[in-house]
Amino acid sequence: DRGVNVILGDSILKSVKPPEGTIIAAEAGAKFDAIDPIIKKAKAKISDERVNNVVLAIGINDITESRSSGTANARYVSAVNKVKSSFPEAKIHISAVIPRRETNPSIKLSNDHISEVNNYLRAYCSGEDIHFIGNSNTFSRSIHENYHEKKDTSGIHLNKVGQEKLMDILTTTLDRCDQRVKRSRSIPSTPVSAEKDPKSRKQDN
Repeated sequence: DRGVNVILGDSILKSVKPPEGTIIAAEAGAKFDAIDPIIKKAKAKISDERVNNVVLAIGINDITESRSSGTANARYVSAVNKVKSSFPEAKIHISAVIPRRETNPSIKLSNDHISEVNNYLRAYCSGEDIHFIGNSNTFSRSIHENYHEKKDTSGIHLNKVGQEKLMDILTTTLDRCDQRVKRSRSIPSTPVSAEKDPKSRKQDN
């Protein structure tokens, strides 16, 4: 049983086709404080398969709604706890919130909040045995014109190239994690038995 990887996302990933062995459960408008339907959707897809990794790739809707990085941070911790309890044997990963394409001045403030949330998440993950996927630099303000949908006035959604880039980052991370797990499982334990350890053998009379 190789198991599967699960990505919980929002509309950015809703139309993305994942590679074999990876399941995407995504909903438009997904938010931290409404993670339960997405978890339920994921569980319906995986049946009784073992879940190796879970990536939490949401957050932009909370930030644009709350206008406060502090509120978003608190919501994120609650969502992570629900994911942990739902997939207790899986390695949890958090994907950085992608900055928006700045179509108007108000979006700059939103991107400042995104940066604050990502900094918080990076620090939070380091103390919780959670892997932080820091992809925000790839989609940073200096180059995001290449990856965002230009017709989207909200500046949130990625174009096809951007979606493929995000999926490549996530799957590459999961592949590396799976390889590390396989290597650790392939190393045999070699306890020294009483029969093999000459020091433990009894002397013949």
